[in-house]
Amino acid sequence: MDLAKLEELKQKYLAEINFRKNGDTSGVDYKYDIMVCGGTGCRSCKSKKVEEKLREVISAKGLDGVMKVHGVGCFGLCVNGPVVLVYPQDALYIKVSVDDVEEIVDNLKEDKLVSRLLPKEDGKDIEKKNGRTLAINQALGFAIPTVAAYTVDSLLRGFNKSLEYSYSAANERKIALQKMSETQAAEALKRLNKGLRGFRTGLSILTFTMIYRLIAPVLITPVANKAGNWLNAKIDAKNAKNATTEQLNA
Repeated sequence: MDLAKLEELKQKYLAEINFRKNGDTSGVDYKYDIMVCGGTGCRSCKSKKVEEKLREVISAKGLDGVMKVHGVGCFGLCVNGPVVLVYPQDALYIKVSVDDVEEIVDNLKEDKLVSRLLPKEDGKDIEKKNGRTLAINQALGFAIPTVAAYTVDSLLRGFNKSLEYSYSAANERKIALQKMSETQAAEALKRLNKGLRGFRTGLSILTFTMIYRLIAPVLITPVANKAGNWLNAKIDAKNAKNATTEQLNA
């Protein structure tokens, strides 16, 4: 990549930043920038389907040159996923479903917001609720994958041991039938152990990687979100009850 190309990219990204900050469309070829969270939490809540539906609806309505859709990294609002951020309105939509997409696009066409999808609380309340959900997610995300990974790894190691025993027993039979000397059997078992050692290590790495990085986040995040929503609802109900009691006693 030469300097001219780098300069071109620099100007492109500066224009996008300027658009998001000031709504200046002179350097971009669209009027609205729609960002769909692609973090694990939102993905597990079907944010990818929301992103695909947005593209589909925008294309069907002939708005490809007006609205740009792209997936981005985690916004850190997993409890409120799927999350969609729209510029230059600076509108943050939470808990967006596929059924909401057409309304978002139609309102955007008229430069209007979808009020029901906007956060109803201030930033501090949202931060507290996200913190609770994140704590649950981290606790479950550590405990469950750890137990699962070590259990699976133990079962696989047991399978490897059974292969070694079976191979040793086969060699013992060959020795008994004088088809193999003890020295040959020992060398064969040594070669097998050397091969299985690398296989065991690779299998352990693959097991832990798959469970910790792929399987666990997809399965655990939705559960953590539901648990966080339940806990937050309980706390909200308790706070509302206390507030009512204080008003009655005042």
